[in-house]
Amino acid sequence: MQGAMQHGLHGTWQRLGDPPGNMTRRSVRMKTLADYFCAREGDALLFFSNRRIYFGGFLAPLPGRESVAWENWRGASSVTTPPEAPLLTGHFDAAAERVPWLLSFAPRRLEHGEMISIDMDELLEGEAGAHMRALRTFSELNILRLEPLETSWMLSALLGTSGVDLYGLSSAEATETQREIADIATPLSGEELMRVAIAERTSVPIFEGVLECWVADQLTRSTKAAREIFGAEPLSFLTTQQPASPLKPRQYMDVIDLYGYQLKHMGDGLPDTTSRYVIVEMKRGQPTATGPNSAIEQLMKYVDWVAENRVGGDYSRVEAYLIATEFTEHLVGTAHRLRRVSYRKVGRGAQTQEWSSLSLVRLDVGSESMPTRLELVLGPEAG
Repeated sequence: MQGAMQHGLHGTWQRLGDPPGNMTRRSVRMKTLADYFCAREGDALLFFSNRRIYFGGFLAPLPGRESVAWENWRGASSVTTPPEAPLLTGHFDAAAERVPWLLSFAPRRLEHGEMISIDMDELLEGEAGAHMRALRTFSELNILRLEPLETSWMLSALLGTSGVDLYGLSSAEATETQREIADIATPLSGEELMRVAIAERTSVPIFEGVLECWVADQLTRSTKAAREIFGAEPLSFLTTQQPASPLKPRQYMDVIDLYGYQLKHMGDGLPDTTSRYVIVEMKRGQPTATGPNSAIEQLMKYVDWVAENRVGGDYSRVEAYLIATEFTEHLVGTAHRLRRVSYRKVGRGAQTQEWSSLSLVRLDVGSESMPTRLELVLGPEAG
C-alpha cells in the first residue's frame, strides 16, 4: 500500500502462467481485470489488509490523459506474451512482471502521511454496517469496489474514526511517477483484449471472462455499440460478479456477471435515486434453454432477486440481458415465453402490471479483420 500511495498507482499481483486455468471467468485474474474495466474516475480506492480497510484516494487519470486503468507493459492482457519492460519496474518489490494492470489515483492521507483506516468489525457493528452489502461478501481480492451509497457510508465511518473530514487530508495532486509515465502509458482496452484473444484462440480458447471484460468496457465507456443495446443514458455504476443470494458462504452464492444501475439527480441537496437496474448474464457458445442449467431461468432468478431486494417489487425498473455467441430458435422461443412476469407495486390501489424486459443479445466475436459487435436477437416488449 505504501508504494501505491507514493506513486499514485495500484496493481494487484497476479499468477500469469499456466493458462488457460487462470483465464476462466471465476479466476482471481479475470475478476481483477473485469473490475479494472468497470473502474471510472471518481471511484474511491479502498484497500483491505489485516482486517482493516484503508482509504487510498479517488481514481483519477494520469496527467493529460482520460483513462484510470492501464497496462503495466504493452500486451499485458495476452496469455502467451511474456512481460516486457514494465512501466513500474522496482516499484512493486521488484515483482513488476507479476502486476499486469494498474489503476491511477489521487492519493489522500493525513498531513503526517498516515492513511486513514478502520477495523472491519468496528465498521460493520457501527451505523454504517447496515448499509454494507459488498463488504459482507468480499473475498479473494485486496481492493474493495463499493456502490455509491456504500462508499458514502464507508467514507463517513473512516473519516469519523480519524477525526477529520476530506478537507483535512492531503491535496489530490499528480505524483512524480504519474507525470513520468503519462505520455507512454497504454490504457486498458476491451478492443485490444479481444483482438489478442482472437489472435491466440488457436492455442487458448476465448473464455467467458474475456467476453465479460469486453462488454464491461463497452458499458463503462458508453460506446455506440453499448448505447444501441442498453440505451442512450450511461450507467452510473457497474460491477462484476454481484452476489444475488441471501447471505451465505461466498462459494455457494449465485452471482450476476455484470450488474449496474443509472442514478437520477433529483435536485440540489437531495439524494440521487436509482432509475433503472441492468443485469447481464454472459454465455460463451450456445446457452441451455430448459432444465436445471437453463440460462433463461438463471437470469429470471436474478431479475426476481433484484426486483425484490432493491426496488421493492417494482419490476419496471429492472432490465435483463442474456449475451451469448449463438442462440437456437428453441431458446429464443423459451425466452419469449418465460420472461413474462405479472406483478403489483406495493401500496393501495396498485394495479397488476406485466414485465418482459429480458433481451437476447448475440456477441459476434469477429476476426482479426472484423471487429467484435453486438446484435439484438430478442428485444423487450413495448409497454
